[in-house]
Amino acid sequence: MNSTLAARVMRIYEEFDNQISRLPTQFGIHCPPGCGTCCSSAKVEATPLEMIPLAEELWRSGRAHALVDQYDGKALPDICLFYTPDALHFNHGRCSVYPHRPTLCRLFGFAAIRNKRGRREFAACRFVREMAPQAVLAVQADLDSGGEILMFTEAASRIGELEPSMNRQYPINRALWLALEKTGMILQYTIGESPNELTDPETDPLEPAPFKRCS
Repeated sequence: MNSTLAARVMRIYEEFDNQISRLPTQFGIHCPPGCGTCCSSAKVEATPLEMIPLAEELWRSGRAHALVDQYDGKALPDICLFYTPDALHFNHGRCSVYPHRPTLCRLFGFAAIRNKRGRREFAACRFVREMAPQAVLAVQADLDSGGEILMFTEAASRIGELEPSMNRQYPINRALWLALEKTGMILQYTIGESPNELTDPETDPLEPAPFKRCS
């Protein structure tokens, strides 16, 4: 594996973006303006592989060292480190690393799942279902008639096959930490950077050093 892994992941992300672009253009499916409800969830997960592009960007821009200094040996927050809540509006905010966001953040509310009967179901978020019920029904009708849509399982497989050893799900900040470890080592050996040493060599290479809970 080398630093071009980030570029390969980003190329697939671009394909995902192109595939879901017809939902807003053809059906008018959009996230509610300013909404950050999904971003502020403590249940958001990603794989280290999905976070590789962001991790590489953080090392290259010099921002990774500050994160390492702040959280090494400490508990990571439950909410994504890069979500900035709007102090004036509840459940509103913004993503400060939007171009490098992982798969779930790209596809939530814009992809489909299969139900127990094998039917493809458009997985619209509850706010879009409330705000634009007719648009949601139109997307579902299109799927039932054979229309194309990105499936969550398909997206996960596309990314995962790039590097299966890094394809385990973790809470989003832990996934980022693991990606920072991996990318830091890659950059050190390929372009001569010397990022902080994060990993205990006695531990699993895809497991971070144990985090100490704040008292």
